Amino acid sequence: MDIIKYCLIALGALSVILLLKEIKKEYALYAMIAAGLLFIGICAKDIAPIFAYMEELTERTKGYGKTDVILKGAASAVITAFTCEICKDAGESGLASKVNLCGKAAVLAMSLPLLKELTAIALGILN
Repeated sequence: MDIIKYCLIALGALSVILLLKEIKKEYALYAMIAAGLLFIGICAKDIAPIFAYMEELTERTKGYGKTDVILKGAASAVITAFTCEICKDAGESGLASKVNLCGKAAVLAMSLPLLKELTAIALGILN
């Protein structure tokens, strides 16, 4: 089971991070970032089929909708959440909230064409 492997790696990384916090605090932050990147790399094989399916879905629905907007929004949300967690772990919760706000604004800006299309459809139905 992959989840057990992930948890064991996380506990190992946590041990290293806690040890480094006692020795030199700056190194703990670098270890935390490295552990996060390691997890992204480890999870890549689990995430690959999801991206493959989304790509297939995008090809199938070409001309029918805005699936690319949904995919970009989801990717932006994941990247923003990861960045926020790193900022919070570093003790910069203020910066994390600004990154979160910017991420939400970016997703909203990306979804604006879809929102315009839905509004036009709704107005067409009402008229």
